[in-house]
Amino acid sequence: MLSVKAKAFILMVTGSLCASLSLASTLSVTVSNEDGQPIKNTVVELYNPDYLIDSASYDGPKAFEVAQRMRQFQPFVLAVPVGSSITFPNYDKTRHHVYSFSPIKTFELKLFSGQAHDPVIFNEAGVVALGCNIHDAMQSHIYVTDSRYFMVTDENGQVQFSSLPETSFNVKVWHPLQGEAVEPQMVATSSNDVSLNVNLSIIEEFEEDEFEDEYAY
Repeated sequence: MLSVKAKAFILMVTGSLCASLSLASTLSVTVSNEDGQPIKNTVVELYNPDYLIDSASYDGPKAFEVAQRMRQFQPFVLAVPVGSSITFPNYDKTRHHVYSFSPIKTFELKLFSGQAHDPVIFNEAGVVALGCNIHDAMQSHIYVTDSRYFMVTDENGQVQFSSLPETSFNVKVWHPLQGEAVEPQMVATSSNDVSLNVNLSIIEEFEEDEFEDEYAY
């Protein structure tokens, strides 16, 4: 038989857990250009120094792939947590030569086809631009972050973060073709769902299937 004190303690703990669960919120972010058109492939990062990967447990995936198909990197933009490993398989019949001169990660995977190299590890936050030494049109970007909360916008220019803690975040957006940097916006999360619209100036449009017809194998 539980004592009155024990029952009171259990009720207090249960109430606290229910309260903390009810405070989890959803943040929806929509990124569009000056004409209101959605912008896909935009990284949206929620930054708070109390919610970094190196200061809290992170159980998300840390192994990724940037494929080479139809003489294009896929995806065009990939966001990953620090410490991730990335493979670069070549599914084309022609060989590719993958390289990056980016300060946070310089590497080179010489002419190869198939999966001829070990995964590359990305241990520093920042942006890595990829290219092919044989095909200049091949471009891709890897956004490495130490934040626990990050996503890439879909075809509708949208991302949605769920089960966020009750706190405040600096919402950062980044796109490889943006005309200028966008100042982060502070957003407070609570038990209510929150929506945020961000306008981004894009210097040109990138068509991911530009070479699809010509190089479909």
